This record gives sequence, structure tokens and C-alpha cells, in this order.
Amino acid sequence: MKDKVVRIKGKGYWSVIVFKTGKLQMLQWTASREGKRFMLYVHHTDSIREWAYDRNSHIGRLDKGLDEAKEKGWTVVDMKNDWKVIYPFQIEK
Repeated sequence: MKDKVVRIKGKGYWSVIVFKTGKLQMLQWTASREGKRFMLYVHHTDSIREWAYDRNSHIGRLDKGLDEAKEKGWTVVDMKNDWKVIYPFQIEK
């Protein structure tokens, strides 16, 4: 998966959705600004439908991001347990 950061600017708020630890700095920067913020950290836990990487993964490590998300009260989404569909082709018709 490519690094991906989604920035959404709304009326009076910013949202940042980060899919990899390498983009943790974008969350930190956005969270440090004034005004309302929604911080979403995507935890890759689904090795069947995508990739699973966590604290001790050989693919990537999420230790810093997960720790900071918990410490600062950011929303953490667990791909395996929270997402019914990851890719559009998985939608049953």
C-alpha cells in the first residue's frame, strides 16, 4: 500500500486520516494547530484482506503512532474488526 494521508478541510475544522506510521508527523502537526480537529489513525490488522502490521511486524511498525493515539485520545480504527469492506470489489451485489 502506498503512503496515504487524507486531509479534509471543513468549516472551522481539519481532519487527518493516517494509514501508516510514516505519516505520524502529519497527525502531530495537525493536532498541534488551533481549532477543532478529528484525528483518525488506521490500524492495519487484516492480513487476509490487506496487510497486517503492528508493533512487532516485519512489514512496518505502528508502535509510536498507536501509543500517541491512545495518549492523546485520537480515534483508532481496526481494519479487521471495524471495517466490513476494505476494497470495493469485496462488496456483495
